[in-house]
Amino acid sequence: MALNAQQKRFADEYVIDYNATQAAIRAGYSPKTAYSMGNKLLKKGEVLARIRENQIAIRERLCLSADRIVAEYLKTYEKCSGGYDPDYRNALHALDMLGKHLGMFDPEGANTAPITLEVHYGYGNKNNNKPAV
Repeated sequence: MALNAQQKRFADEYVIDYNATQAAIRAGYSPKTAYSMGNKLLKKGEVLARIRENQIAIRERLCLSADRIVAEYLKTYEKCSGGYDPDYRNALHALDMLGKHLGMFDPEGANTAPITLEVHYGYGNKNNNKPAV
């Protein structure tokens, strides 16, 4: 079944902030029913397909690829964990996001391909104070 205009608008609004309730309100659904309507719409295959199309369009517009995302995560990790005043909180966040992106924390075990990430530290060595990834 084809999407109506309001469902299309919901899918278009959803990719702005990934808040189903707010997307439903912006799409013209009643604020009183927006929460349940948002959840209901996210279960419709046609709506999910439209959301996926929007995500692909955004990714292409921004010239983003999975490889670039991984590279940026690694650069962020290196920047945050290296130097004399490391920011471990953000370094761990970058590793967490990288792990999620690579499917390393899949509770269903669907991603069983081995992934190796080596990190080498040079503690106390002024010439090697950044991790090599």
